[in-house]
Amino acid sequence: MNCIKILTITILACLFMPNINFAQTDDIQYLDVVHLKDGSEFRGKIIEYKPEEYLKIEILGGQVVEFPAKQIKKIVQQPYGQAAFIPQVIKTREYNFRERGIYNETYINMPQGFNRWDEWTVGLGIHHVVGYQHNRWIGTGLGIGFDGYHLGFGENIIPVYAEARGYFSQKNTSPFYAVSVGYGFATTLSNNNVNMIASSGGMMFNPNIGYRFGASAGANFTMSLGYKYQKASFTERRNWDGSTFKRDYQYNRVNLKFGLLF
Repeated sequence: MNCIKILTITILACLFMPNINFAQTDDIQYLDVVHLKDGSEFRGKIIEYKPEEYLKIEILGGQVVEFPAKQIKKIVQQPYGQAAFIPQVIKTREYNFRERGIYNETYINMPQGFNRWDEWTVGLGIHHVVGYQHNRWIGTGLGIGFDGYHLGFGENIIPVYAEARGYFSQKNTSPFYAVSVGYGFATTLSNNNVNMIASSGGMMFNPNIGYRFGASAGANFTMSLGYKYQKASFTERRNWDGSTFKRDYQYNRVNLKFGLLF
């Protein structure tokens, strides 16, 4: 009798086991995966989503994170249950760059090129720009700086200019462009050439392309490379006879910039 009971239980277990496994397979849970335009991924459960406004997702530990809809690239679902799909924040750094509003940038630049003796010379300058970013693609501003094209020889320029700039992507590291046009006032200040007695400036043109590092609403670093044209003239006095002569310059320089954008 006991053998019959055991056999009956075994047969019933074999009959119902596939149904149990099938039911467990059908009961798969899914994770919502939110991909942001800056490359971040957030996994968990979406609790509220208004396509034109915002999205709220509950991630590991019960924390609720909210994003503006314009930052969302796509939303997908993945099977839950494997270690690879445990709800977690893959990347927590968010894109917070201010695409609209007042901006400031302070940068140093190094105009490099051949001097009057056909020697390669690296100059040095410092600038500050204040402007308004109308959107990600276009911002306009005004700048002023001090450039030494041949340090110690009196070839110094104070440029005043208008600037246009824009950023190509909504990412933490974004390529950007900047174009400056203005007038450079030549000066004999801060030079060791006591024979430099007069100077006059001219047009300045400086297009650049580079990268912005960081997407903070506060400070971001910039690095760019461009071309710099500056027209100027300097008058010197000869020591031996007291006569004067004027040198006209058209600086055509490769220009490397390192800046702090805030």
